[in-house]
Amino acid sequence: MICLIEWCNSNQGFLSAVLSILTVSVSLIVMWCSNRNAATILKKQQKQEKEIELRQEDMQRRQIKVDTYPYRLECWKTLYRIKDVVEILKLGFEEKFSMKKIIKIYMIFTKGFLKQETVCLILLFFH
Repeated sequence: MICLIEWCNSNQGFLSAVLSILTVSVSLIVMWCSNRNAATILKKQQKQEKEIELRQEDMQRRQIKVDTYPYRLECWKTLYRIKDVVEILKLGFEEKFSMKKIIKIYMIFTKGFLKQETVCLILLFFH
């Protein structure tokens, strides 16, 4: 034990250099590990942000569908009514009814969905 103490006392510069190199190397290893961990965390964060962005876009699309549903439903109802009107008018022309009779039939079946002038225009188109 006394030999070790004497050796350390006589080689102080050498031991200081070894300890300094050891300290620097450990510090570099720790910095490298922390940078690698930071890069991994950054990649995960970017991936999560991308997923969140895709989810937000999907939610916006769904919200638009939900918001426009009443309007789309009303459009489909209107188209269906117009289809019924066209069928009624075709039936009227096939049976050779007069214009007044066709308008009356239309008013009965559709409860005045279109104005009478519009019905007349449709009749002129089909006639």
